[in-house]
Amino acid sequence: MKWPSALFLAGAIVIGTDPAKGDEPRMNTKTPAWAKAATVSLEGLKVTLSQPVCVARSTKWLWFPTLFKLNDGRIALSAKADPDAVGIGVPGHIFFSSDSGLTWQAGTYTDPSFCGLKLANGDHLLLPFYLKADKANPMQLVGGHGIIRSGKSQVVQHAGGIRVKGFPRRPKGDLVSFAFDGQTLRLADGTYLAPLYGYFQGSTKYSQLLAESANGFDWTIRATIAADDGPYAGDEGPCEGTVVRLADGRLMAVYRVNSTAMYGQTFSADKGRTWTPAAPIAGPFSVEPSMIAMPDGLVALSGGRPGLWLWLDRKGDGQTWQAVDIRKHHNQFVPAAPISDEVGGNQRTTGYTELLPLDATNLLMVYDRIPGGHNQPPPVGDENSIWAVRATVERTEQAKGPPPARTAPAFALEALVDFADDALIAGRAITPAHVDAMMAELKRLGIRRVSWGWYGDGMGGMHMPIEYSKDKLGGWKEYAATFQALGGNPLKVAVEAGHRHGLEVYAYFKPYETGPGLLFPEGSPQAKTMGRLDHAGGKLGWVLPFV
Repeated sequence: MKWPSALFLAGAIVIGTDPAKGDEPRMNTKTPAWAKAATVSLEGLKVTLSQPVCVARSTKWLWFPTLFKLNDGRIALSAKADPDAVGIGVPGHIFFSSDSGLTWQAGTYTDPSFCGLKLANGDHLLLPFYLKADKANPMQLVGGHGIIRSGKSQVVQHAGGIRVKGFPRRPKGDLVSFAFDGQTLRLADGTYLAPLYGYFQGSTKYSQLLAESANGFDWTIRATIAADDGPYAGDEGPCEGTVVRLADGRLMAVYRVNSTAMYGQTFSADKGRTWTPAAPIAGPFSVEPSMIAMPDGLVALSGGRPGLWLWLDRKGDGQTWQAVDIRKHHNQFVPAAPISDEVGGNQRTTGYTELLPLDATNLLMVYDRIPGGHNQPPPVGDENSIWAVRATVERTEQAKGPPPARTAPAFALEALVDFADDALIAGRAITPAHVDAMMAELKRLGIRRVSWGWYGDGMGGMHMPIEYSKDKLGGWKEYAATFQALGGNPLKVAVEAGHRHGLEVYAYFKPYETGPGLLFPEGSPQAKTMGRLDHAGGKLGWVLPFV
């Protein structure tokens, strides 16, 4: 992870390299043209992958690549040249390509950036990864920045100049508080949008935010994309992320929640001011995603750990992804420098990738190879390296034409959700985010229709023995907390979540649900204190409001 736990002291670093000692990254500039290596057939798509091209090699640190498309048409590639640690003034690598990523030339650089934007004057602004609290205002964060002048092959570093305000809570404030990370967008009115993530005071998980700026230097938090209190896998929370504008005008955010876990995903229909509840994405996974939208609406997403992957969504709605195994492609066509599929300290790639559109059908993907494992130098006789692959993505004729005529009645796979049982045995209060995540998973599994059990939703709910917990469905206290968390109307929450994910949602009720499954014996303390309705031999423990 680019976000480390140990402090790397800038004073201990010598910026720059010594070619005489073999420390200078060596670049491959001999390839005359992109060579087509393999074709992958997907549903409705044909993907042609090039022979992988080595951007650079080094016996020192060379990893975590990031791409920037410059105003003058060139591509810049930034990479870390130090261990996965914290510090300002640390060395970095930067390379420039004038032929769409085929060949590269080295420039000078410190303080690697993972988020950049094009300025109106033709320069490229590199936003800081590290932000810290303004000494005069702890609710504002500040940082330095880099500038790539148009036509130049170097980064001009500035110690300050970036300000971020409007945080909904007080940021942690130290050097590992919040970080700009991911691709930026620009709205029709010229407003820049940029994702950032970090910690708030007192929180142990990350939050993913979206900031806005009129000039690229002064930023205000526009919204929380995904907060630290959601139902996420693992213990990291929503962090490294990316935002893209879909063909229908909505924004889609995808972000890491934990190493090896599926990405989180959420959508905005109002230019990033509000976002749907966080939910797992249907398939793609793990560390820092990179995402682009192609001119025809197709969405490409890359990432990995384990492995290296390119995922393609030909419909452009973020719901259905088809995978291309880039690690397998690399190993097939670069057998002398293989990348194993290990994870943890022995992983042979960080899994950090970057995408950049080249034209209407071609995109560039970069990734790294670290033969020594994470935070270890390469073994003697081997080198760290960064690689580039061009992918040509074309729609097949079947996908271009009208859908085939139906030859049979439409089939809808349906799921039944007896939500009262779920609430009783969950062991915790179920929130709207949980319901949204469940609907997202049902959609991923191919479910089209959901039948949802109605238990007095919107009418006060069941009358229940909240203090009773001795039978197999004993979570009455959690059920009551769930009912409250869902605003007294779980069905309403379910319908809204289902519709967000394109599902039909129907309610059903069972007229016999008058509580015979919980009968307190006549004369028992429970019957006296928690009985709801007289019944032969005792009292019913719960009833629906229409009984």
